[in-house]
Amino acid sequence: MKSFDLFDTLVAAPDPARPAGDQDRHFPIAENIAKVQPGDIIVSDYYDRAKAERILREVCGLSNELKVSEDGKATGFVWAWVDPEEHLGDNPHSDFAMPRKYGIPATLTTLAQLTPLEKACGEVGLVMREARLRTWDPNPTLRGLQLHQIERNFPFLYAAAHKIDAKMCEGGYTHLVLCARDCYLLYDMVDALFGEKARYAITYFYTSRLTRYRPSDTYKDYAQLELDSRTLVVDMNGSGNSLKFLTDQFGATPLLVVSHTNVVPSLVHGGLRETSNLAPHAMVADVKFVNAWIPDPQFVNPANINWDKPEIKVMDEAFLVCLRTLGEPPYPAPTYTLDYALSKMPDPATECLWADHLADSKAAYDLLNSGPLPHPVIL
Repeated sequence: MKSFDLFDTLVAAPDPARPAGDQDRHFPIAENIAKVQPGDIIVSDYYDRAKAERILREVCGLSNELKVSEDGKATGFVWAWVDPEEHLGDNPHSDFAMPRKYGIPATLTTLAQLTPLEKACGEVGLVMREARLRTWDPNPTLRGLQLHQIERNFPFLYAAAHKIDAKMCEGGYTHLVLCARDCYLLYDMVDALFGEKARYAITYFYTSRLTRYRPSDTYKDYAQLELDSRTLVVDMNGSGNSLKFLTDQFGATPLLVVSHTNVVPSLVHGGLRETSNLAPHAMVADVKFVNAWIPDPQFVNPANINWDKPEIKVMDEAFLVCLRTLGEPPYPAPTYTLDYALSKMPDPATECLWADHLADSKAAYDLLNSGPLPHPVIL
């Protein structure tokens, strides 16, 4: 039998600077809850047993025995009637020093504390912290991808979305189109932050280098339907060559979030691994229509990649936890720069996605080079 502390061990509260028990809203610390087994007990120094019991049952979803005293752990007397083989808690004195004084092995958990990345992101960091604590996967690879999405990609897209909204308002655009596939998550972000109050329409735009350079007649109809002189077309990253080729043909203003060239404007210069923003669908090959208005995207998967694999799903799900954690507006403005967020993007956790992404890129490159092109394409 093991024992566990409750507040800031199994549950946390929104403000890490205040005692969790004194706050009204609580959320699970999933990684620590997963360690609790039937027969383990929860030991808490807390003045309100009824509240502690309700939080343990409703927030943690645990039916384990709960022992509550106002200072039993702090004084050490609780260990006279509770003798676990190990204790886990967050308080250096009550949950670590005192159990060890009475011969009980103890481990200190610091999960509820802000990480350096969360501290650097101000109020947005509180959203990141909550999403981090709510999520957990025992598979180290999948957990690494969850954390990459929450701690690195989410704040990056959050800052990018605010800059894009400012561009839309400053330029007087009436339509924002966010390009498949790299903007799959950015579309959800912009829609969540600005969809209800935006003075412009927001569309996830089915496109690829294949449809830009080799558009079918039905794709041309689709592009003409979505793009005009008051449309801002945003893609995530690249040289900008295919984006410029698209907008030169169909109108609209091109914008890259990240670029290493000056072919089209970008929000920030640098490098961005596309593996941070993978969509759960294959490359767009064409768009047909269900009727005159409803697009029906057609996909091609020449490298036979599983775009529904767990690695992509776990990142998408972690991102959605971040969006749900945002709650209701008003949302905080990012207090960090887009350059700062981009500088934190490199992460070995995404290396597991690189082989499939490279295979897909090579297959797309081969498709593009099967005939004449307006200019050479870059792999």
